[in-house]
Amino acid sequence: MIIYRRYFLRIVLFSTLLSSCLTVSEIERRQAENRILLSSKPMQSAYVFAKKYGSVADAVRSLERQVLGKKKQLKKNLILARLYLLVGRPKDAIARTDFVERFDYRNKEAKLVRANAEFANGRFEKASLILKNVASTFKLTRYDLEEVLNLSAGIAQRRGQISDTVTLLRRALKVSPGYLATHFNLSLIYLQHQEYDDAIKHLLVLKKALKNDFYVDVNLGAAYSGKGDYRKAVKMFDGIDALYDQRHYLYYNYALLEYRRHNYPECFEYLSLYLETSPKLFVAKRKVRMILDDIQITRLINSGVPEGALEGMLSEVRDLEDQDISSARVDLNEGDVDFSSQYLFTNIGYFAD
Repeated sequence: MIIYRRYFLRIVLFSTLLSSCLTVSEIERRQAENRILLSSKPMQSAYVFAKKYGSVADAVRSLERQVLGKKKQLKKNLILARLYLLVGRPKDAIARTDFVERFDYRNKEAKLVRANAEFANGRFEKASLILKNVASTFKLTRYDLEEVLNLSAGIAQRRGQISDTVTLLRRALKVSPGYLATHFNLSLIYLQHQEYDDAIKHLLVLKKALKNDFYVDVNLGAAYSGKGDYRKAVKMFDGIDALYDQRHYLYYNYALLEYRRHNYPECFEYLSLYLETSPKLFVAKRKVRMILDDIQITRLINSGVPEGALEGMLSEVRDLEDQDISSARVDLNEGDVDFSSQYLFTNIGYFAD
């Protein structure tokens, strides 16, 4: 019975993807376009420039031929640096900004790109110093402020300064109410701290602006689930187009939904699928063990989960020491911290490892 249900859940989720009539490449393209819409205005301009070449990768190759080894071409160097950020090459982006600053040390754009690149490399102190220098030296446009405030918020969050993070994001929202990245970032903060109504408010803004974005839709479903509006949560989750490597995030949120509804056999099945598909096994084991500890073993057995199947899952997560659980303990209501609820969106992506 337990095996049949697991295959049934797989078929339901797979058929949801097929029924959307979208190919994997179409879903990937749509998600990439949404990511650009969440980016700063200069990053969007770099992307529009790249599309003339057919793709970002083609644009990078073409621009490299045009500018590498040649003097000046400062504007194209900065576009190339932005594109390097888009394809996950922050060190190359730094090299381009160094080149530009050799000829124009007071180039504001170069410094902002450099701050983004240092942030992507995990050098938060360097990024912070650059942003402070930019804010004190240059007159900032609205687009500059959007980028500076959101990047500063990302730095504050990684330092654990949540109050400062929220303050910076609220300032960014006042400067530019239509900047989608600010809404996305505020929704993540509110979701993490179980302020579900506030999270939903910002996620609905994003849902209206973006076409079926995976992270927006899953987080909106998670917010409805945390609030106790299970009907809306199920409707959101069932309508999501998930790529192969995104399934685990959806499985976990389904598991959390069934856990909250006290449907323990279904919760157990989704946890099994989550363990099978998660690319970060340590995080997955930690979260599964936390749920099992909270549900209590007897409650699972009494609800119809076979003792043998339960023992198999427990054997998978028992290799975690108690200190591994407590040292990184998070509230179950945060959702899956593997993905977008862990870090704020920046010009480098939805999340960072």
